[in-house]
Amino acid sequence: MLTGSAVVENKKMLMSIFCSMEKINMLLLLQDSPKEKREMLKELEMSPQKLSPQLIELTKSKIVKHQDDNYELTAMGHLLVAEISSMIETMKFFHGDYWWNHNFNFIPSHLLKRLLKIRGWTKYDPAISEIYEYNKAFYEKTLLSDSVSLLSVVQPPFFFKWASEILDRGGNLSVIFELNLFNKIKEDNPEALQKLINSKHFRLYTYSELRGLFYFVQCDTCILLRPLTNDDSYDHTHLINSSMEAVQWGREIFEYYVRDSALITEI
Repeated sequence: MLTGSAVVENKKMLMSIFCSMEKINMLLLLQDSPKEKREMLKELEMSPQKLSPQLIELTKSKIVKHQDDNYELTAMGHLLVAEISSMIETMKFFHGDYWWNHNFNFIPSHLLKRLLKIRGWTKYDPAISEIYEYNKAFYEKTLLSDSVSLLSVVQPPFFFKWASEILDRGGNLSVIFELNLFNKIKEDNPEALQKLINSKHFRLYTYSELRGLFYFVQCDTCILLRPLTNDDSYDHTHLINSSMEAVQWGREIFEYYVRDSALITEI
């Protein structure tokens, strides 16, 4: 068990590292392999007067060890640098305003944690002439998929045409509409909606209330997210990710909502 003084010393040591980009860069440099002091001086572009005291401090803290002029991370050093690398990746992930200005509360907490580990997000900001159109590249990918899922609080302008094309090509389409949206579509387009419901490849569900979301689409090869902004308004930007990790994550989001949704078999 750590004594009070040991805890204090460890806190001081961690603070000295996290408050010093020079120390962080030194540790990251040693992450892959040991380095001689002259290599470190060259790659870090530091003077011996700056590098030596930092190495002494890291060695005393048992984060770095050395033999002759070779320096490498200790086992605890590797653990610490793994955490530092993870934090750096997280900061890169949140670079820019989009993630801070949009509402992702519709993502279940256990899946929200995994969002940080999913790389490859692309933000699409359509030209003014295209803001009322669908993303054509994504649209084509959904048509080539065996399975497509839609979670939405609005009726996409292409919905009936898009749904019919997927079904005509033998694809499976599952849709969750917020209850208010379902009631509106049922009133405005009952015949078109019933025609979709009659297809054995179509599943329609209703969910009582979806917060923070405009719509979400997942197909075999990519997902599209269009969250609301933090003040519950909407803009025309959206996110797309084509990694298999993101696709699986998207499936799990849809499955989460299906569990608490009502299946509609007729209107």
